[in-house]
This record gives sequence, C-alpha cells and structure tokens, in this order.
Amino acid sequence: MFVDAGAGSGKTTALIGRMLRLLLVDEVPIGAIAAVTFTERAAAELRERLRTALEREHAAGAEAQGLIDDALDGLDLAAIGTLHAFAQQLLLQHPIEAGIPPLVEVLEAVGSSVAFEARWVQIRSRLLEDPTIADALSVLFGTGTKIDQLRPVITALNNDWDLVESHVLANPTPPITVPDLTALVSLARRIASEADTCKDPEDKFVPYLRALGAWAETAGVADGLASALLTLQAGVELKFKYGKTSNWKDLKALKTDCGDWQDAVVLARQRILNTALRVLVQWCGREVLDAAHARQADGQLEFHDLLVLARNVLRADAGVRQSLHERYRHLLLDEFQDTDPIQVEIAIRIAGGAEAGEADCRDAYAHAPAGSLFVVGDPKQSIYRFRRADIAVYLDARAVIGEPLSLTTNFRSSDQILEWVNGVFGQVIQPVAGGQPDYAPLDAHRPAATVGAAVTVLGPEPHVLDGGGRLYADQLRAVEAEDVAAAITRALHEGWTVFDEALSEWRTIQHRDITVLIPARTSLPMLENALDAAGIEYRTEASSLVYSAPEVRSLMAAARAVADPTDALALVTALRSPLFGCGDDDLWSWRAQGQSFNILTRVDEDSGHPVGKAVAYLGSLHRRSRWLAPSEVLGQIVHDRRMLEVAAWGPRARDSWRRCGTSWIKPARGSTWSTVGCARTCCGQQHKVRKLPRPPNRCSRSPTWTPSGS
Repeated sequence: MFVDAGAGSGKTTALIGRMLRLLLVDEVPIGAIAAVTFTERAAAELRERLRTALEREHAAGAEAQGLIDDALDGLDLAAIGTLHAFAQQLLLQHPIEAGIPPLVEVLEAVGSSVAFEARWVQIRSRLLEDPTIADALSVLFGTGTKIDQLRPVITALNNDWDLVESHVLANPTPPITVPDLTALVSLARRIASEADTCKDPEDKFVPYLRALGAWAETAGVADGLASALLTLQAGVELKFKYGKTSNWKDLKALKTDCGDWQDAVVLARQRILNTALRVLVQWCGREVLDAAHARQADGQLEFHDLLVLARNVLRADAGVRQSLHERYRHLLLDEFQDTDPIQVEIAIRIAGGAEAGEADCRDAYAHAPAGSLFVVGDPKQSIYRFRRADIAVYLDARAVIGEPLSLTTNFRSSDQILEWVNGVFGQVIQPVAGGQPDYAPLDAHRPAATVGAAVTVLGPEPHVLDGGGRLYADQLRAVEAEDVAAAITRALHEGWTVFDEALSEWRTIQHRDITVLIPARTSLPMLENALDAAGIEYRTEASSLVYSAPEVRSLMAAARAVADPTDALALVTALRSPLFGCGDDDLWSWRAQGQSFNILTRVDEDSGHPVGKAVAYLGSLHRRSRWLAPSEVLGQIVHDRRMLEVAAWGPRARDSWRRCGTSWIKPARGSTWSTVGCARTCCGQQHKVRKLPRPPNRCSRSPTWTPSGS
C-alpha cells in the first residue's frame, strides 16, 4: 500500500493504525514487522505512540488481550528505527555473507569526520609520492591548483563510494602524452605574418600579431609536458583587439582567424587538463574504494557503509533475501519522499524474498506478497536531494506499488492558514513529468484561532532610509529583525490563541509557542539585538548557530592551544578571551619581558603575571592531556575556568549552559580520538554539528532556528 500523506494529515497515525491491524487483526508477531523512520526522534515517537495505543486497547478490554500482551512484551526489541539502524541489524544477522566481522562499530557523524581527516592526510602523502600520477599532478599544479583542492573530490567520492566502480573506474583513462603543437605553431606563424601587410606599421593591432609570432617561436621549441602546458596557457592569455580597418585587407576576417586559432589552443589545453583530472579522479576513486573495503574488513563502518553493504548482500545472496523475508514479513516505510535508490532496493528485495534477484529492483517487486510493503510519504516535502534522495525514485516506486491512497485532511493548522497555503503553493508548485507531482490542496479540520491573525506578512513595502535611499544589507537585517520583534510583542500583548493538544482547547499564546526561522546565521546578531531590546526571552536552538557564541569560541581556542602547542594564534586568542582575561597590555608586557607565547615554556604559576599564570595552566593541561579523553580535557577547561558560574550572571544562562554541555562533547566520549583530532575537528567541522539538545518544556522562551535545523 502506498499512502500520499500531506503535511499534518496524520502520517504517524496511519502507521500506528496499520501496525495495530497487523498485530491485532492479522495476528502478525511484532518481531515480524519492521518500521523504518527517517530520524531517531521519529522512531522513538512511533514506538511510544504504538505503546500508548496498545495500552489503550488493553484497558478498553479488547478481545485480543493475549496478542496485546505479546506485542507489548516484544515492543522494546521490535525493529522500529532509522534505516541505518535497520541496515545494521540486517548486517549483524548475516555478517559472514556481508563480509564483515561479527562485531562492528558504527562511527557517528563527527567520528566519521575525524576518520576522514586521518585518511586525507595519508592520501595526500601518497598523492605526492606515487610516480604514476606525477604527470597529472604537474599539469594540475601548472594551472595554479593546490593539492588541498583535491580534498572536495575525495569527499564527494567517499560520500558515494558505491558508485565509484561503475561511474569512475569503468572506463580507464589513457596516460597523459605531450601534445603535438606543430599545427598550432604553423597556423600562428601564418597569421602573424599578416602584420607585414599592414599599411601602417604603427597600427594598434600589429603588436598583437607580433606577440602571436613570438608565441609561435617559443612553442616551436617547447619540450616536455609542463613546457607545452605553459605554452598553451600563454596562448590562451593572448589578446586580439584594436586596429584600424583601412590599414588592413580584411581586419574582421583576420581577427576571426585569431579567434579560431585561440579556440584551438583552448581545446588543446582543455584536453590535457581533462585527461589529468580523469587520471587523478580515478586514482582518488581507487583510494576511496580501498578505504571502504578496509572499513568493511575491520568492522569500522560509517552510515553510508551500512546501506551499501546491506544492499549488496541482499542483491547477491538469495539465501539472505529469503531469511530476511521470512523474518520481516511486513515493512513500513515513513518519509518515503526522502528515500534514495539504495533504501528502495533494500525494502523491495526483502519484501520479494529469494526470487527478488533481478538486476532492476523494480522488476523484483513483482515477487513481493500483497500487503508486505506499507509506504507513507509526501512528495511536496522532499528536501534531501543532496543525500541522493530523488523525487523520481518516489514516483517510480509509487507507480510500481500501485495507485496511492491520499490523506489530505490537515489536523495541525487552521482553515485560514490552509487557505493561504493552498493559494500560494497551488501556483508555485507546478507539475513536471517524472520530477514534480501536482500540488494536492489540503483540507482543514481545525477552525480559525479565536484571537489573532492567521497569516501576517511582514515588510510588504520595501524598507528605505528617511531620505528615500536604499539600506545596506546590515541595516536591512536590523530593520527586519525589529519587525519580527514587534510582531512577537503584538502577539503576546494581544493574547493571540493557540490550540493546546494536551488540553484539547484554545489557550493564550506563550513564548514557547513561537518559532523564528532565519535563512542563515548572518542575521542572528541583529535578531538577538531586536529581541533583547523588546524584552523577549529566547533561545537559539539548531544548526551551527551555537558556534557563533563567544563562550564556545573561547573554549575551542583554549582546546586548540592545548592540543597544538605550536598554534600561537589559538593561544593568544584564548588568552584574550574571558577564560583568562588578559588584555593587550598584559600581552605586551609579557613579550617585553622576553617571554614567548608557547605553552611548553616552563612558567611558575606563582609568577603573578596573568599571562604567565594562563600559560602555566595550559601547559600543565597539555601534559596531562596525554592520559585524558578529549571530553575530559574540554570538561576540565569548563570546570577550571568557571565557565558555568560566569554564565549564570548572563542574561541567558540556560543557553550558555547548554552550549557548554555534553551534546558536542558526547561524540568524543569513549572514542579513540587524540586530543589534537578532537580540538581541530570541533573547530574545523562546526558546520557539521546539527543541533543541541532541546531544553525541558519548562523553558518558556521563543526558539530561533535555521530552516535546515528546523
């Protein structure tokens, strides 16, 4: 069954209903059901709501008391979780067939980043040492490219390493050869000789032809790949302009010949570059594949490894397919619009069993028994194309599984909001064959709020200066932030109402009911200033907003100084931070005494100089860090510098405490990272940490999110 479920239409309720029917009507054991969600939070919610529904049925005296008891007993061990967790279960059930050890470790996102850093350092060294790619590297360096610019290539290949064999290595690239410039040199000499036909030797076009002739002489003696590439680059940079038409037989035709010649030079240069890039990409692809196979053999797997290995064993082994088909007789997939081809193939091959061995998994679906797949999704909410989620996959699956059942009643928003949403997105979302389905209007279930506007548009008129001039970007952000603060103040002052699900009634709006989405953290300081000025309490809640906080930047600077004693910039940054409170006068006087900014320098902590005390403390922590986990080093800094106590005097102590909390330290706990790796990763990979823990419900502040975090 395929269910198209619009926003707020009860997708989770539909999943719960399907599971209850399987458990209590069809008498399917809960261990034979696998429910796959997109996030761990959604999985926890689904499990808890299923437990509540079963307990409600039990309390109501349903006939199937024994089935309910069995389901409740097995609920904690049921396969309800993310696809990565489900794939891990499949692999652990068949480790030999999957080619992995019986015991595996799955690296978290930050752990994977640290492991990638280590791999990149090794790959970078091998790049410079491998003689088979020396020519390709010389070509690359000849264009001004730095070796670190190959890192994004490695990253992209690593993210999709399962496609490397078929898309990168399938067609080996021939070695780079020195191009034959004879034809280009002959043509350049012929064109340059036209300078002698000019009626006026002072014509402004003559020097360009002389330069072309000089290029031909240089190219004629070019020897070797590097020399040829430099020569071609010089030809690309030649200019052909100016000139007086009356001084030439046909100046326009001559300039056309020059342009055609230069196009040929560009093409010759591009052939060399393309070949060099292919050689390097294929070399990098082999390195990435070797690393993936090493992770498989060692049992040190990343999230993408789980999906690929599960897909591969299901594709190759009929016995595994049949075993999993018999164990998981019913698969329920949530948020299917964000499913990539690997996830679809895993589900279809399990549903189809031993017979589902066709090369195209869409053909394999014919072997799936009726009712074995229950899929819920909304094509309008597909936002993860960067993770290989493709709406075309969703549409193909819908076509294979059958005509979908549509849920269009929205239980979340009022009728006035839905009227506005339908009006806007009915025009914005237009159907595209194979890529975008038509917009399906949502039907309202909840009436309008008793107090307050359903939809308010801020800034319908452009903001301008008093004199009519345009605002700069920062000024505009500040004015728009004031508009947002004014709207929040108005809603709180007028007592707008919201529907309380727990109480099943309308109540007056509170700070916690208000969320502000911002397009990027660039506008966050202006928004904070506006909210502070309006006396509105708030908290920043998601994405990398937290890493612009001064206390976190100070902590990271201290961690970097401890991790790398040669990082003088990190040390000075830490010294000037509130952690140590050293002013520029302190730094100057310390230097004037002949001291250095190096934590390895032995300094007496009783010296009385603030810089000396700080350097002595960081040096002591550096020496002790060899026997401490990274989390312990960070925690020691927080404790010793009284960061939590200092934050208590600030206007938003809870936010500061959460930022100094364990959410970003947790990945390091119990791991084998070095302190250097932890500190550098926390500082250099800040954009990859998605969110902080949500504060308890008693916190009555308005949250601020970026769209990706929300």
